[in-house]
Amino acid sequence: MVAVIFGVQGVGKSSIVNGVMANFSGEDSFKLLQWGSRMFEIAFQKNIIRVGDYKTLGNFQVQYEDLTRGVAIVVTEQGENLIYARDEASSKNAKDEIRHLDLKTQKILQTEVSNSFANEILANPNGHYLVETHAALKTLQGYLPGLTIDFMQKVDPEVYIIIEANADEIFARRLNDKERKRDHDKTIKDVQVNLDTTRYFTSSFAAYSHSTLCIVENKDKLVGDAIEEITRILKFI
Repeated sequence: MVAVIFGVQGVGKSSIVNGVMANFSGEDSFKLLQWGSRMFEIAFQKNIIRVGDYKTLGNFQVQYEDLTRGVAIVVTEQGENLIYARDEASSKNAKDEIRHLDLKTQKILQTEVSNSFANEILANPNGHYLVETHAALKTLQGYLPGLTIDFMQKVDPEVYIIIEANADEIFARRLNDKERKRDHDKTIKDVQVNLDTTRYFTSSFAAYSHSTLCIVENKDKLVGDAIEEITRILKFI
């Protein structure tokens, strides 16, 4: 069984997913597949994310740089989009910069992740998998669907789950999160657009796969309720 769980940044998705995973054991346990983490790994493998000084490239153009976090995006003479981390300590910050890459590079990474996960799932079709990702990726060029058609065709998920919260609550959580860069939505209204777009895209995914769509609210201080609701949903599928 394959379930896909979505949630915008700051909605509390990771905490809820960890709680849900803990509610299953033995033959009923789920394997967690985190799309963003796998994309980060593949970007390193494909040398799209590099550690060091980008000035060694020779001819390049700096598209974006954050000196505080030690990361930069540069465009090479050949037109490659690359993320440079100043050192190993800064390399973890590169994960938040992938959405700043050009769409061609992001789609290449999406395809790599899609194939990786599909192959893993198809190798053990009787297993249970929980795919954690974003339905709508806010890039510099607009919202990019978080799943590929190829992934849905190969894997055919049984259920799509969206974790939601009020836009003002999410905005406040992002402001309090000092570990991650979450500044792509500048206002509460921007967060609401992100939430709405997540619903639109997820509805399309569910219709394409002829799968169910569930929406679970994560209210402040009631994370346990969201965990129990998602656990219930997965147990009945």
